[in-house]
Amino acid sequence: MLGTKPIRTYVYIDGFNLYYGLLRGQPAVRWLDLEAFVKGFLLERYEVARIYYFTAKLKAYPSSIEKARRQGIYLKALEANPLIEIIEGVYRLHAVSLPLADDGTRFVRVLRAEEKRTDVNIAAYLLKDAFNHQADSFVLVSGDSDLTAPVAFVRKVAQKPIAVYDPHPKQICRELKRYASYYRQLDMESVQGKRLPEQVILPSGATLFCPEHWH
Repeated sequence: MLGTKPIRTYVYIDGFNLYYGLLRGQPAVRWLDLEAFVKGFLLERYEVARIYYFTAKLKAYPSSIEKARRQGIYLKALEANPLIEIIEGVYRLHAVSLPLADDGTRFVRVLRAEEKRTDVNIAAYLLKDAFNHQADSFVLVSGDSDLTAPVAFVRKVAQKPIAVYDPHPKQICRELKRYASYYRQLDMESVQGKRLPEQVILPSGATLFCPEHWH
């Protein structure tokens, strides 16, 4: 509406949750323009003032060297947008023994990857910004029930509206739905056609190209 003041909004994107909810197995949408993605589901009256993207850099072990390289290119491309700030956790590999599927008496040593600190980072930034009144409203893109408590605190204690957009189209997070001011499940339509330019110019003047695997 004309004359209506925009609602200053901070957005918090759980990168791995978004990946496993919508992007996994869909290379063509991995070169995702986060600003276009967010503005695609928010109403125009919401002014996106900051987008935090929470992730962890993949370890470049033999079977994931290319994945780590592509992720590195993507993170640099995101950083070219002044609205986006990347908050990194850690990605750890450790060896564990697991039983074979066809013979539970025999075990094999495998590498298990775990992402650490992301939930804590999201909670810390969300609560810090809400209680410091950095924005008028808040948006969380995640379907992780571990974030229920910070969502509840933002709404009930800081008394700020917080919307949750769950990137899992077939799995409702009832805890987040219960405590959020607004809850909606996203689907593939929310990421289709929202790609970064095939060439991204960095502030340094260098050019990044979309990884060939993601065309």
